[in-house]
Amino acid sequence: MTTKTFKCTETSPFTAGTATKKHGLLATMTHTMLVWQERASMRSQLANLDKENLSDMGLTATEISAELRKPFWQQ
Repeated sequence: MTTKTFKCTETSPFTAGTATKKHGLLATMTHTMLVWQERASMRSQLANLDKENLSDMGLTATEISAELRKPFWQQ
């Protein structure tokens, strides 16, 4: 059995209201793009998991379907 670990690291010193003031526009845009890329990657990995791994994670088919339909920019 293969074990895969998924980690979401959306915590950051960047916040919506202060990111531009503290770190600049380029840093804010870079962070946003990295978060989007991570979401797309995680959803792709979720789509490729087999039913056994999904059931081990406690996810239902409805939850998986809803998550996979989300665009990369939506949390």
